[in-house]
Amino acid sequence: MRENRYRFTKSLIDALPIPTEAEAGSAGYLMYWDVAVGGFGVLVRPSGLKTFVLVYRNAQGRVRRLTIGRYGRITVDQVRDAAKRHNGSIILGGDPVADKKRDRGAKTVDEVFEKYINEHISPNRSDNAVRSAKRVRRMVKKSLGSKYIALLDLTDVKECLSPYHNQRGNHNLIRTYLKAAWKWAFENGVGFSRKEAYQNPLDAVEPLPSMSRAREITPIEYEKVFRSIDQLISERRNDPARLLACLFVIETGCRPVESVRLQRDKIFRERGIAELYEHKTFRKTAMPKRFYLTPTLLQILDRAEALHVLRGVDCDYVFPRRANQKASNWLAKTWDAVRKRAGVDLQLRDFRSGFINVADDIGMSEQQVAELTQHASLQTIRRHYRILKDKRASSNAAIVSNRLRQFRRSVS
Repeated sequence: MRENRYRFTKSLIDALPIPTEAEAGSAGYLMYWDVAVGGFGVLVRPSGLKTFVLVYRNAQGRVRRLTIGRYGRITVDQVRDAAKRHNGSIILGGDPVADKKRDRGAKTVDEVFEKYINEHISPNRSDNAVRSAKRVRRMVKKSLGSKYIALLDLTDVKECLSPYHNQRGNHNLIRTYLKAAWKWAFENGVGFSRKEAYQNPLDAVEPLPSMSRAREITPIEYEKVFRSIDQLISERRNDPARLLACLFVIETGCRPVESVRLQRDKIFRERGIAELYEHKTFRKTAMPKRFYLTPTLLQILDRAEALHVLRGVDCDYVFPRRANQKASNWLAKTWDAVRKRAGVDLQLRDFRSGFINVADDIGMSEQQVAELTQHASLQTIRRHYRILKDKRASSNAAIVSNRLRQFRRSVS
């Protein structure tokens, strides 16, 4: 193979002869070198293709050849500047070929989320977790989706989270799933080079303090809500199936979405229970959530069953809805109508804590409340419904105050 050295210019590259197959030999090309930049050359093939390369030794002494670009797509001046930059990097210990291989395996944040959801969340987590992960993927796509996961830094993360500073739930949801997706990608080598050390940028982001889920609901508020639901059902202003689902939430303290997912074939009247398998912790516990069929719940279920007969619909759910209606927001507009009619500042989910407060008022212990609501632990009750302690503290404060008044009267 002949080797020739020239000072590369456009006219020179244009004039380089095209070798025959015999001249190219087993290598399949002829090499020409630039005299101005060390290791900078051009490969000329019998097909007429001319490719600029840089040949160098890396820090370990191995000979590497970096393809910079094809003549015609890149100019001689551009490729010479690139060769100079690469040589500068090589002098400082860099290895452009290794960097190029690593970049080829790089994954963007959005690509990582897709693999994280398909390969980890969907097979191992609940449907609710899948929905949450997909939601986070949508929320971060605009600001982070095109950024490489390995190059993600704290500045990028803070910029992504800044619009959610006043939305604690969304802020913490993004932090949780983005941190977990980064960790999963790193541990599984998705978009990361094993030879480099990385730090999860989400480690430096603290979650925003969660709002207390406690909300004491007064007897007057309960009366207003029940009256409003009865009125709306009688006036047929809203779908009665949705209003009955709201009543089910109030009577059981379940999550709103759980009442919507309850299925007709899981109602066991002879055993006095209803079972729900599509709930938050089923994949972890493999246990259905149970609702105990009180006379009031049986009346609600009877009215819901009558709607199936009246409408002649084929629906598996207790509270009939169309197949294309999402369970997650099915009750939103209906509850908004109830809330406005009743004139109360209550969310439907507040009746979870309301149910526990009523149970506490009639003297149930924390253990009995946990068994009734099927919370995972007493700690869950204490963490999410701190108003129980506040109520006891208020009552105890009144007792102490009464005792102190007795001391005052004895002095006078």
